[in-house]
Amino acid sequence: MDAKQNNHLRMFINTQTAMDNYSVKWNVIPVFLARKNEFDEIIQRIVAQNEKTNPASVAVTENKADVRNGVAEKTVIISGILQLTPL
Repeated sequence: MDAKQNNHLRMFINTQTAMDNYSVKWNVIPVFLARKNEFDEIIQRIVAQNEKTNPASVAVTENKADVRNGVAEKTVIISGILQLTPL
């Protein structure tokens, strides 16, 4: 997806979250409930289609998280060694 599509998807997900947070208020309206279910399904289909068309994106993101965690752990180790080493 391009940047514009990503922005739209984030907007949809934020709307979905807000609707989920206040579901007690609108849940009694049958028409709204039906449209909310359709909206949830559309978001799931968009995410699934994006994963099909760009599967490497998820792997790259997960790899970045692993690398960052590894760097953070090594930084803590080096910091500990430097603090224990007299100058």
